[in-house]
Amino acid sequence: TLRSGGDREWGNRVHSLGYSLIYSSQAIVYHPARSTLKDMATKSRRIAGGRFQRLKESCGDSFFTAIVGDIATGLVPPIRQIKNALRRYTGNSQFQIFSVFCVLILLKYIRTFETIRLALGGSAAR
Repeated sequence: TLRSGGDREWGNRVHSLGYSLIYSSQAIVYHPARSTLKDMATKSRRIAGGRFQRLKESCGDSFFTAIVGDIATGLVPPIRQIKNALRRYTGNSQFQIFSVFCVLILLKYIRTFETIRLALGGSAAR
C-alpha cells in the first residue's frame, strides 16, 4: 500500500523487532537508475506522495502542523545538498556543477509543490 519509502519502512520494522541489518558481499541489488529529468521528476513526486501518506497515517491530530512544517522546510533552498555536490563534483566543469545544482533545486521544489497539491486534496500517484 506504500507509494514510496518501502525500503525504509521495511528497515524500521526489522529494527523494531530487534534484528540488525548487516552487509553481505553476496547480496546483489538491482535498482533502476533515473537517467532523464522526466524520470527524476516522476520519482520526486512519488517520494512526496509516500512521505505525505506516512505523515497522514502517523501524525493523527498533528497532521496539519506536520504538513505545514514539511512544506516550509521544502521551500528552503537545498544548501546541504549543494555543499555535498560541490565536494563530490570537484573535478567537473563549472557548468556541470551548476547543472547539478539546478537539478537538485528543481527536484526539491517538485517534491514540495507535489506536497502542496496533495494537501489541497490531490491524489498521489504511484
